[in-house]
Amino acid sequence: MEKFLKFGLVGLINTLITMIVFNILRVFGVGILVANTIGYICGMANSYLWNNKWVFKANSKDISTIGKFIIVNVITMLINNGILIVLVNNLKLNATIAQALALIITTVINFIGNKIWTFNE
Repeated sequence: MEKFLKFGLVGLINTLITMIVFNILRVFGVGILVANTIGYICGMANSYLWNNKWVFKANSKDISTIGKFIIVNVITMLINNGILIVLVNNLKLNATIAQALALIITTVINFIGNKIWTFNE
């Protein structure tokens, strides 16, 4: 449970980074998917640093760990983009609200993927 709480705290910071970048880019007219992808990558960089050293205590510089982390996060980002498209285009939700909902859903997927596969726990 402690790990999930730490992961949640790191995730909250990642979400803030993602949402700030997403909204700044949207103000400048960047499309939803491009803004989400750039924001997600910024959050992902922060996520690797803190999850590797603090949450899972792997302190890994191994290329396979980094590769697995990127794969899990790209899959999660694609799921996030899919949810975002459905919520904004089909259900006509505000993009910021849709992004927040998508991040809630994909956080669980990301935790499980990184815990089991990336950091081998």
